[in-house]
Amino acid sequence: MLRSFDAVVNRLHAALDATDAAAASLLKDHAALDDGNTQLGARLDRALASNLIVLIQAHAEKSKVKCQESRPSKAFNGCKQPLILRELTMDFQWVQGTIDSEGTDRGHVEGG
Repeated sequence: MLRSFDAVVNRLHAALDATDAAAASLLKDHAALDDGNTQLGARLDRALASNLIVLIQAHAEKSKVKCQESRPSKAFNGCKQPLILRELTMDFQWVQGTIDSEGTDRGHVEGG
């Protein structure tokens, strides 16, 4: 009887060990997914920032061309004030709208 009790206990220990190993593996996989998620979010943020910079530069170049096509004025470095103000306001509104709609925190897990 003692031998069969020991056999049952050994089987239970084996089952518990297997469960512990599976749980440890799942925790490891979960941690890897969290790390990957955070890294992916950071890469997306960098790509978004990089794309914004490129688009702002392109918009600035377009504004510069428009500025050069307008009548020169010494007070505003060769450009008419209304054109500069209108273009800068449009640039700012476009960038702000892009940031608001795209967001910069995608992929991050809050609270670690």
